[in-house]
Amino acid sequence: MISNNMIKVRFWIIEVIVLLIFPVLILASGLSVIFDYLFKKQEKSVHGDVALITGSGNGLGKQIAIELAKKGCHIAVVDINAEAAEKTSKELIDAYKIKSKGFKVDVTKYENIIKLAKDVEEQLGPVTILINNAGMLTFKKFIKPTPEETQNMINTNLTSHFYTIRIFLEKMRELGKGHIVAISSIAGLLPCHRQLEYTASKFGVRGLMLALETELFAFNAQFIKTTTVFPFFLKTNAVVDELVSKIGITNLYPSISGEEAAKAIVDGIVRNKMEVFIPRITGLQYRMLGLLPTNWVLRFLNRLTSRQDLEILNNS
Repeated sequence: MISNNMIKVRFWIIEVIVLLIFPVLILASGLSVIFDYLFKKQEKSVHGDVALITGSGNGLGKQIAIELAKKGCHIAVVDINAEAAEKTSKELIDAYKIKSKGFKVDVTKYENIIKLAKDVEEQLGPVTILINNAGMLTFKKFIKPTPEETQNMINTNLTSHFYTIRIFLEKMRELGKGHIVAISSIAGLLPCHRQLEYTASKFGVRGLMLALETELFAFNAQFIKTTTVFPFFLKTNAVVDELVSKIGITNLYPSISGEEAAKAIVDGIVRNKMEVFIPRITGLQYRMLGLLPTNWVLRFLNRLTSRQDLEILNNS
């Protein structure tokens, strides 16, 4: 039996070896990124698949629905706003001649998701593409949420993903195919000022999707693909777009249109990309910052926006 001291020595030997070959790994990963950019993976067909998109009555979710409908997907438009869901569904049917149906659902209610799965399968067929897009970003008071608002954000942005994955994953395993997509955020990579709840929920989404990959491996179900999306600030929310403009964030990079983001997301789905960064350069920046000490990263982030600019959030 190996002693604890020997285990520690072995551990540190492995760490030293990893440290020595790390520059080679960095070079290899960089070449891999360049290769993927120059020689894109072949697209898989999603024609005839049933895609369920939460929060797709408006905004980014609607744009994703449009891009998938263009590729022949049947779309379950899921939204807490029944009128918006039905309207989007009708537009998809008229424009792209696919099957679609609007479903009014509160994704924070587990029993609602159970019923949704049954209804969608009966009316459109089994779901093979699940896109967890529904989310909250702001409160009535931007930086002073009530406990109820905080819990609702966590439930919408994170807990709902557990519900939908748990319910739809088993059918995908039965069918031998599937794709699960989570819309995280740039705030799932780096913290956002005055957004404790939102940042925590989006970091949680990133952790959930990484852990899901390990679960799929454990269950020998790697035929089910996953994609986690990290978009910069989008133009799809007028209130947020105005705020980030006021505090100067869009001076670093302009807000991204829902259409542009949706095209990148669907491209990630059909090419089985595990991560999609929008814009792509943010992925490189995140990797580079990850090599630095945490206090350096925080100093860098804190200097991107002045205290005077942040006062705007206090009064919002």
